[in-house]
Amino acid sequence: MGSVEALQRQLAELESRSSPAELQAAFRGALQAAGAAPSAGGAAFASRIGSVDSRRSEVEQGALRLLAAVEMRAARQRIPCFRDPSLPLPKPALRLLLANNLHNNEQLMPHYITQMLRLLALLPAGSAYVSIYESGSKDRTGPWLVLFDKILDYVEVPHSITIGGRPRGENEDRIEFLAHARNMALEPVFPAPAAGEAVSEHRNASVNLRMLDAAEGGVGSGVGSGGAGGSDKGGGAADVWTPDRVVFINDVYFCVRDVIRLLAHEGDLVCGMDFHVDVREGWDRHWRNIPAVDIHPWGPYGPPLGVMHKRHDHMIFYDCWVSRDANGLPFANNRPFVAHQYSRLRLEAGQPFPVSCCWNGMAVISAVPFRKGTRFRAHKEDEGECEASECNLLCEDMLRAGFSRFVVDPGVRQAYYPDIARQLYTKKVSYIPLTSWANVSAMPPVDFAFAPRKFHMMCCNKGETDDSVHWKTCLPGPVFEREL
Repeated sequence: MGSVEALQRQLAELESRSSPAELQAAFRGALQAAGAAPSAGGAAFASRIGSVDSRRSEVEQGALRLLAAVEMRAARQRIPCFRDPSLPLPKPALRLLLANNLHNNEQLMPHYITQMLRLLALLPAGSAYVSIYESGSKDRTGPWLVLFDKILDYVEVPHSITIGGRPRGENEDRIEFLAHARNMALEPVFPAPAAGEAVSEHRNASVNLRMLDAAEGGVGSGVGSGGAGGSDKGGGAADVWTPDRVVFINDVYFCVRDVIRLLAHEGDLVCGMDFHVDVREGWDRHWRNIPAVDIHPWGPYGPPLGVMHKRHDHMIFYDCWVSRDANGLPFANNRPFVAHQYSRLRLEAGQPFPVSCCWNGMAVISAVPFRKGTRFRAHKEDEGECEASECNLLCEDMLRAGFSRFVVDPGVRQAYYPDIARQLYTKKVSYIPLTSWANVSAMPPVDFAFAPRKFHMMCCNKGETDDSVHWKTCLPGPVFEREL
C-alpha cells in the first residue's frame, strides 16, 4: 500500500470517532492555525501540533496530524518555497477560481495539496472555489484527489473534482483534447445550461467528487458530500461561481508565494516563467546569430529562429510555443529570452514586463472574458488560422475582445519536476535576478503603452500528423483580420 492509502486510513480512523460537525470544526481550526504559521515555506501544519491550545479537541490535533503527514511527504522533495514579507495579501472582496488539470501526477500530489491548503489558509473564507479535472491517470493521482476532496469537504471550501475524465482519443488532435480539458476545469464559471440542455460530467460533480468510467464516459456515484457551499453562488450542481479572476495551474511545482505575487499584479493575463533542463542536442530554440546587446537590426520580426545543438545543464525557458513578447515574437529558450527592447531591459532587472501572450505553467486570468463566452479552443482550419496552442488562441481571442493587459513576472518561476524546481532560484537560471515585491513596487510599473495593438502574431504551426512544432517555418500571421 502506498503512502496515500495510509493517509486515507488515518482519516477514516479520525472519522470513525468524530461527528461530521466535529471534523468540520477541527479541519477549519487546523487550516486557520496553518494560516497563522510564521513561514509558508516551513512546516505550517506540523509546527502547530504542539502549539494547539490544550482546550481544543483531540479531533483538531488529529486533523493537524493528518495535514502534517501530507506536508511531510511533500517536504521529502525539498522544494524551496519561501515567503516574501513585502507581498500584499489579496483584497478580501476578491473572488477566485483555482483551476487545475491533472494527469499521472502522483509524485506531485503531496506538494500540490500542501500548497493549495496553505493558499486557502491565507485567503478569506468563502473567496475561493477549487475546480480540478483529472483524466486518464494510471497512477495514484485519483486516490490523492479522493483524500483532497474529503479535506476540502471538512474545511468547507466549495469545489468540483472529476476523477477519470475522458482521456485523449487515439486519433484525437492534442490541442482539441487540451482545450476540452481546460474548459472542463472552467465549468463552474460558465453560465449554467438552459433547461433541457446537456450537463457536463464536471458540472455534475459540482461540489461533489465524481468517479468517471473513462472507458464508457459514464458518471459514477458521488464520493463525498462536497463542502458546505461556502457561498451563495457556489453550492449546487446548477449554480455558477462568479469569480473576479481565474488562477489556472498546470501540473507544476508551485508555491503559495507564486500565486499571491501574480494576484498582486493588475492585468487581464499574468504569468510567471517556467523552466526546464534538457541536455539532448537539438532541443533548444533561440534567436540565431543574435548579438549580446542589440537585437534591432533585424526589424520588426526580429532575427530568425534557430535550433541550438549544444549540450548543457543550465535552466532554459520552456513555454516558447505559447509565449510572445510585445511585438508578437516567440520567447527564446535562452538569454535574452525576448526581442522587444523595453521588455528585455525590464527582464534583465528582474521586473515584470508586457507581453502579447503567455501561460508558462501558471496564469492568473480575468474571469470576465469567460463569462462573456471566451473558451479554450483549437484552430479554425477552414479560416486558415494558425495551428497554435489552445493558450495562444485564448490570447488572440482576448486581444480581439479588448483585453490586452498581459504581463510576465520573472520573479515567479515554475518547473515540472522536483529536481528542476529545486534550482529555480539559483544561478542555473541565467541572467534573471530574483526580486522581492518591494523591489518591484519601487520601480516604475509596467508601461502598457507597449501593450499589444493591431499587429502580426508569429505563427509556429504544429505538425498535421504529430505533436511536434515546426520551429524553422515560423511566419507572422494576422491577429486582427478575424473577429470573434
